[in-house]
Amino acid sequence: MSIVFCLSYLVIAFYNVLSIISLTLYFLTYSYFIHTICESSRSRLIVELIGPGIAEAYD
Repeated sequence: MSIVFCLSYLVIAFYNVLSIISLTLYFLTYSYFIHTICESSRSRLIVELIGPGIAEAYD
């Protein structure tokens, strides 16, 4: 009985580690893509948010 309990505990711990790793990888890739997308258009977006006159001055 204790062997079954130990095995089930190991399986649960293994799945927990896998889910933590997959969540970390998902978060890293998501933040990386958001960063690259924002990096290419961030300055232009900020300029357009500030005002069209400043955006024309930047062109």
